[in-house]
Amino acid sequence: WLIPDDGAPVPLWTNVDFGDAGAALDVPAEPLVIGFDATGDGVPDVIFDIPALPEGTVANVFAVTDSAGDLFLNAQLNDGTTVRIDPRTCPFGVELIVPEYVIFPYDVFFIYAEVCNPGAPVQLPFFSLLDVGTGEYWFYPSWVSSNIGIDYVELFVETGTTTIEVIPAFIWPEVDDISLEAHFFGAFLNPGLTEIVGEWDVKAVWIGS
Repeated sequence: WLIPDDGAPVPLWTNVDFGDAGAALDVPAEPLVIGFDATGDGVPDVIFDIPALPEGTVANVFAVTDSAGDLFLNAQLNDGTTVRIDPRTCPFGVELIVPEYVIFPYDVFFIYAEVCNPGAPVQLPFFSLLDVGTGEYWFYPSWVSSNIGIDYVELFVETGTTTIEVIPAFIWPEVDDISLEAHFFGAFLNPGLTEIVGEWDVKAVWIGS
């Protein structure tokens, strides 16, 4: 998968079996973020940061494991040298993914929460909130108002990267006379709901008509 700075990951090759090779790709001479979906659920489980290479570079890239069983990329360059690229490591926490800052009618809209867990699997409460500047908050997954109560999900977080569809992708409808900035929050809390665990995130989205 190609993982852009904004928006959803884009598949590059699908159903690649052990020993298979994907078709050649012509990519820009700039840093790239590549992900591997090992479980077939449409979500990259292992992410690699590919550095920018000189224009005209030709490389064969192999996904291999070392003697310790650790996965890495081995890039064979056209001058005969090889470069090892290890997967991205990240602290435990949440990063929210939104398509664009400005949303108009007929744009695709979604909110995904990308969760990174570099350690052992753990179960924790996951919160996502919507704030539109009125002092009232709405809580995922039922989007209940804070004037009524709160809501959250108990999430079993596997080791690696997991993506949560906080708001599945849909086409933003046409609504008359709307202009506001919404803020979406995402975080894990401890079982007692008294403090945030790991990294949390907030994303702003301006919604217009």
